Amino acid sequence: MRRSRSCGYRSLLLAMAVGFAAGLLFTSCTGRTPVQEGWGRRYISRAYGFSFSYPADWVMAKETDREGTLTLRLEKQGDEAVNLVVTVLPVALNRDELLLEAQKMLEASLYRIQILHEAKEQEISGRRMILIDAVAGEKEKVLTRTAVFSDGKRTYLLTLLAKEAAFASAVAEFARVLASLGLD
Repeated sequence: MRRSRSCGYRSLLLAMAVGFAAGLLFTSCTGRTPVQEGWGRRYISRAYGFSFSYPADWVMAKETDREGTLTLRLEKQGDEAVNLVVTVLPVALNRDELLLEAQKMLEASLYRIQILHEAKEQEISGRRMILIDAVAGEKEKVLTRTAVFSDGKRTYLLTLLAKEAAFASAVAEFARVLASLGLD
């Protein structure tokens, strides 16, 4: 039974990645509450039971809640070179399924992917996450880092996308975002 549910969510995730690449056409409110906190703001979703902090110069560009799946896109204000995409699926996937979903999402949403680095597991704030780096683009390189994990109820994918020149500073901010994740 789990296999058929995860296959359906794989298709849904692939469709969402393509939707993100096309611009995410539909939006709705999920009860988020941005709150000022230390180095930035805090996103809180009571409906999905999670929260995270993000830099004050990042803005929420798009929020989509479709069929129990939440997708957020944040971008660095005034700098289209840095984006963060957060996807929450309403199903828990095992390690192999997590890895497969993250790879499929990257392959579907990146133009001319050149390098998909081997996944590595890392503990961040007491949570085991799978991290995958990728490089895409022809003339202008886009570097990504994706963190994916499951809490037993849901699956979380957080992907940083940044132009090569902005990646080093953006990945440091991404690490702080990951460390700030709160789950209810």
